[in-house]
Amino acid sequence: MIVSVDLGNKNIKTPELLFLTGLDSYDSNPSTTFFRNDCIQYEGKYYTVGSHRIEYTRYKHTDDRFFILTLMAIAKEIKRRGLKGDNYEVELLLSLPPAHYRTQHENLKNYMMMKGQHVNFMFNDNPMSVTFKDVIVFIQGHAALYTRSNLTKEEPLIMLHDIGGFTWDYLSVRNGNPEKDIMDTRELGIIPFYNEFSNYIVSEYDLHLREDDIDNLIKNRTLPSNLAAIQTKVLDTLDTMALQYLKRGIKTFIEDKIDLKMYTSVFVGGASLIFKPYILQLQEEGLLGKVIFIEDVHANAKGAQILYKSAKSIMNKQ
Repeated sequence: MIVSVDLGNKNIKTPELLFLTGLDSYDSNPSTTFFRNDCIQYEGKYYTVGSHRIEYTRYKHTDDRFFILTLMAIAKEIKRRGLKGDNYEVELLLSLPPAHYRTQHENLKNYMMMKGQHVNFMFNDNPMSVTFKDVIVFIQGHAALYTRSNLTKEEPLIMLHDIGGFTWDYLSVRNGNPEKDIMDTRELGIIPFYNEFSNYIVSEYDLHLREDDIDNLIKNRTLPSNLAAIQTKVLDTLDTMALQYLKRGIKTFIEDKIDLKMYTSVFVGGASLIFKPYILQLQEEGLLGKVIFIEDVHANAKGAQILYKSAKSIMNKQ
């Protein structure tokens, strides 16, 4: 079976599922009559998807939590597909940010192949055995383009922006082909912005905002009615800080002599969608050329699956 997993810093995605990049571990089974989350038992420990995100991890092949989260994604996919067996061979599709791909994709592939030689675990008290038949690592963001089949034909020069939890990845795509000398990863994802904004609001208004609160504030433009007196000031601060933060990212392109007005900027990733009103404002200010959003947060996982199946089909015909 083919399973495509986007190991994001904020969320784990498959083509159909999404859950927080967090992991809670227990010495005994945490499931009770009143508490029933998907649970993996592996090597004497019990694991559930956590309520708090794992700290930013640049090298995922050095952190076994990402292997367990990958097992969780596979098990959840088996459950979603309604499969009844307990022994599976998996063709695992993963992706890495452009700047990390060159130096890490072999390490990640080898790590997953080694850990996944033959894995026995329990999922929701049911025995499961998984063997990784193959692990393919794609360039994050580039795979997402293939969820829009004609995009690279209609737009001959694309700057792909994948803004995620901790990173802003970019990759130039000319006539459908990645330009590997024009790609990089900036640690300018949305989570550092959350921290900057929430710290300022705490210091100014003694108001503690969680990440979901900030997302809702961007989307709905309102605070609870008891905070009406500071709502306008908080929103003005949000708008100013979000634009300043994104302009910090745009400045890095200018410093690298990349003129984004020459490109069609294609934005993917969950944080791109949260930042969408501010990205459009940057376009209005003349800092960006044409802008397209790929709205599906599962696009990287779906695109990797499309690319892999296409490559397999071509090989089978030869």
